[in-house]
Amino acid sequence: MDLTLDWGGHQIEGTVTDARGLPLPASQIILEWMSTSADGVSSSATRRTSSDIEGRFWFNSLGPGPHILKVSAPGHLPINIEHDLTRQGYEVNIRLEQTVSNRIDQDRVPTEMAVNQLQSNPASSAEGTTGEAPPT
Repeated sequence: MDLTLDWGGHQIEGTVTDARGLPLPASQIILEWMSTSADGVSSSATRRTSSDIEGRFWFNSLGPGPHILKVSAPGHLPINIEHDLTRQGYEVNIRLEQTVSNRIDQDRVPTEMAVNQLQSNPASSAEGTTGEAPPT
């Protein structure tokens, strides 16, 4: 009986970014591999890591062939990518899209910041910004 393992001299490395191309640190990356031999014996392996502060991640000592990357980050839609080391090489760059609720929250932040600034600094409010001297 032949037993195939996900072990070898290959690696996968890459970067996880958001839709704007900014790194997503602490993204969760799961690497899955599965093989079934001609006599029906199945082997599988699962490895996990997190992206670093620059959104980078890597897996070492991999066997050749297809692997599945499952990537997730808070506030972003998870993604599954099939990546064949033999055909596609060692580098994979992953861009995650924001969830709808995260996009709404981020769109709201500049407005909330502007309102807070106006409330905390009345001199910069809409009144008196026409260039005219204030009434005495």
